[in-house]
Amino acid sequence: MTNKILIVDDERSVILQVKTLIDSFGYKSFYIPRAQFLIKRLESESFDLILLDINMPGISGIDALKMLKSNPKFTNIPVIMMTGETNAKSLEECFNYGASDYITKPINELVLKARVKSVIDKQEYLKEIFAKNEELTAQSEEINKQKNIAVAKSEELVKSEHKIKIAHENIKASINYACKIQTAMLPDEAIFENQFSEHCIIFKPRDIVSGDFYWAKKINNTFIYAVADCTGHGVPGAFVSMLGMSLLNEMTIKEEDCIPSIILNDMRMAIKTSLKQTGKEKKSKEGMDVALCVINLNNLQLQFSGAYNSLYIFRDNELKILKADRQPIGVYTKEHDFSNQNFQLQKNDVLYSFSDGYIDQFGEKTKRKFMKKNFEKLLFEIHSLPMKEQKQILEERYYQWKGNLKQLDDIVILCLKI
Repeated sequence: MTNKILIVDDERSVILQVKTLIDSFGYKSFYIPRAQFLIKRLESESFDLILLDINMPGISGIDALKMLKSNPKFTNIPVIMMTGETNAKSLEECFNYGASDYITKPINELVLKARVKSVIDKQEYLKEIFAKNEELTAQSEEINKQKNIAVAKSEELVKSEHKIKIAHENIKASINYACKIQTAMLPDEAIFENQFSEHCIIFKPRDIVSGDFYWAKKINNTFIYAVADCTGHGVPGAFVSMLGMSLLNEMTIKEEDCIPSIILNDMRMAIKTSLKQTGKEKKSKEGMDVALCVINLNNLQLQFSGAYNSLYIFRDNELKILKADRQPIGVYTKEHDFSNQNFQLQKNDVLYSFSDGYIDQFGEKTKRKFMKKNFEKLLFEIHSLPMKEQKQILEERYYQWKGNLKQLDDIVILCLKI
């Protein structure tokens, strides 16, 4: 079914431009020239997305957004604000009322396409997950009902046990399907092979899906990559990781926009808005730790910014650490702007980005964590070896240390040689 998008703007030229572009993207577009007609139109027809101009006569876009999100029937419809200004206070007000994103005027075709697709894809993904959850919840309730009856009837108990098995298989199948979606969003290793002399990736989810992820993108002569550790693991962590990858794709459309510290600042605002984080007790505090690097492939100039996750660089058997800011991507008691660090890379430099899963793993013999100092010592021992051997040693040492204990957390390690 074709997604339906409603455009609300008082400028005819903007309506015609946006409508033409939306239709060319394969969506079905409609429009109204005033915000006061919005609720009446929504009561007569359903839409998958609303593009709403901020500044309009009569009812402003912000007032219309507030009215829309306060109505239980329409609160789940995603809204992208359109504005000819970049007033931070107005945009913050829009996000506080529930806007999904914003687009500045004059409208850029590529930006419009990317942001509309991102919001639509996210909405479709959430619908699919919620539908699966409702289906599984219904099955679980039915199974529990049958289990209670089976206490007195042995035959019913056998039937209930069978239904439990089927439900378990359905849940596992659903999570396996989510794993396929998450794996498809991870970058292909070819993107690293084409830019670096050697590389290796260790990616070990604790459960089927992972709260850790790695991400990469090339724009002209700029290479951007990240390693992130999201709050939790399994399905909850995977939800946050999907959001993180989606935000990175949204915020790296143009080469000139690829400044790591600014990207992390914008991600933090988007995470807080998406997860409705206020900092109050018992409210959502999910987020992520990130190491984000931008490399100019012409002159090997590196820019780095990190949220708890630092960057390790080996050169001539010496370790240089670009330290991350001690704050996460998400709500935090002492928030400040993320710092941006510059570093001149050289040929044969070896770069390591990683989550804390490897370092925090308990050992069967010692009953203690592996610890950062042991990890740094191990990197000193292996950094000059071919990447294939490094990966083998890192994995062997991990399993020797862990023994028969369970894996504590998700693990991701990304190694690159210039």
